Amino acid sequence: GVAGEASAAVARGARVVPLVRSGGASAGGSGFPKQALERPAFATEEQWELLCSADAPVEDSAVAAAEVVANLVGEFLRPLA
Repeated sequence: GVAGEASAAVARGARVVPLVRSGGASAGGSGFPKQALERPAFATEEQWELLCSADAPVEDSAVAAAEVVANLVGEFLRPLA
């Protein structure tokens, strides 16, 4: 399930962006990795709140999810200093 796949990804060093607002494993159930539930540096507080809040408009959460993933991809595209 979702928790197992997320755990395997985290164990490999992958970044996981959970849609906490959806509940279930993505909200920390079923053994979902705790470190994946902490706001990463590539997500703003506002974006993270939109991923977590079931009360936020779905469209806003979807935009935030896309922005967070784009920020993560941007980290890998930056030249090494």
